[in-house]
Amino acid sequence: MQHDDYGHSGSPMILPARWYRSKWGIAVLAGLLVAAGFGLRSAYEELQVYRAAQAALDAIDRRDYDQAIAHLDYCLSVYPRSGQYHFDKARALIRAGQLRQGEESLRAAEKYQWVPEAIQMERMLIQAKSGNLEGVENYLFSAVEADHPEKKFLIETLAQVSYTQYAIARALRYTQRWLELEPNRAEVYAFHGEVLDRLRIIGSTIEAYRKAVELAPKRVDYRHRLGELLLQGNLPREAVAEFDRLLALLDQDPELPPRTPSGSVDSPEAIRSLYRQLALLGKGRALLELGEPAAAKELIDTYLRTHPNDPIALASRGQAELDLGNLQQAVEWYRRSMRKPPYELDRVYSFVRALELAKLDDEAKLWREKRDRLDADLKRLAHLARTIALSDGEPDLRVEAGEILLRNAMEAEGVRWIESALRFDPLHEAAHRTLAAYYAQNNQPEEASYHRKAAEFAARQKAAQAKARP
Repeated sequence: MQHDDYGHSGSPMILPARWYRSKWGIAVLAGLLVAAGFGLRSAYEELQVYRAAQAALDAIDRRDYDQAIAHLDYCLSVYPRSGQYHFDKARALIRAGQLRQGEESLRAAEKYQWVPEAIQMERMLIQAKSGNLEGVENYLFSAVEADHPEKKFLIETLAQVSYTQYAIARALRYTQRWLELEPNRAEVYAFHGEVLDRLRIIGSTIEAYRKAVELAPKRVDYRHRLGELLLQGNLPREAVAEFDRLLALLDQDPELPPRTPSGSVDSPEAIRSLYRQLALLGKGRALLELGEPAAAKELIDTYLRTHPNDPIALASRGQAELDLGNLQQAVEWYRRSMRKPPYELDRVYSFVRALELAKLDDEAKLWREKRDRLDADLKRLAHLARTIALSDGEPDLRVEAGEILLRNAMEAEGVRWIESALRFDPLHEAAHRTLAAYYAQNNQPEEASYHRKAAEFAARQKAAQAKARP
């Protein structure tokens, strides 16, 4: 049986890849089919299958996996015993993140005697995308370096899984290789920016997002992220210009992401409206930095009409009043922004300054103490993050980072850091004890019990190992 670089045979006929896309090729193919004994109806159906199969491969290439699956379902309705079509459907499903269904299609491809090496590679990808790189990472990267036809998807998977596991040094190495393979893809630069942001390299993060915006100028999420980074990097004038460009884009033909910045799925109109509000808030915050509190106040008020409890917007509103000389109103806005943690350090500093100016000494003393603890925690966290990122290990430091985040009400991030320690040391006693306490406090008894028992087991193992030492 002949195969191309992807392991495809021409089931049920062997033809050169993409040959049948031209009108001339289709006419010749139709003649061959009729000459070979197919009726006109069978010839037409055969042509439709071939066109659908090629359309599926093209859809996979452009990452339109739903369309690829639909085309392959049609192919399989005609040829249900085609190992090739089951395998290509598995590829589309795995790349779409539908791993269980992908494995089902791989089993069907295996049943119909598809290429074992190709099936093995896809199973390795399922393992990797499930978050388990053990035993497959080196093989997948070697395939990238050996110029495997799927090298772009392989390196993308390695980079993304490493990032989600907080193995930032590895994620950075893989992302740099990914950029070499896809230097003109905006999504890669945006992802590179997020990796650099974990390393607190603000200048390089901004440059990565500038490139993403250059390559995909209609992507509203990239423009919004760039504007926020410019604010973070103390470039308010550039931030104003970027938020203005975002507002203009939203009134034209923007490319909208399927999710909001918080990760929730919503309608296109709702997402467009949200980004418009976020752009107004971002521009207002930048104008504050440029010493234009009156103009900033108007924009921030527009945002607060739809997001009345946003702590960053409330604090920015307080800053506007402070800059306008309305001290008591500033304190009230800040108080509203500080009703519950987490607290950004800049926000606490500004609140303390307002309290001190208002001569509210007892309240100022209380918040100064909170500010100093938060400042020390964040400095330690930044040091831990840099150390961990450069080492790709350090489970003890990962637990410490998670504990700092939990202590400062950044719970989701804290849990992820501690869970990342368990990937390097599944019997890390402190990690299990911290997670047991966290889940117990949050009324999740099953998870708390699991981690408590794991911590006890880890302690017994540690004691046994100590006792066995000479």
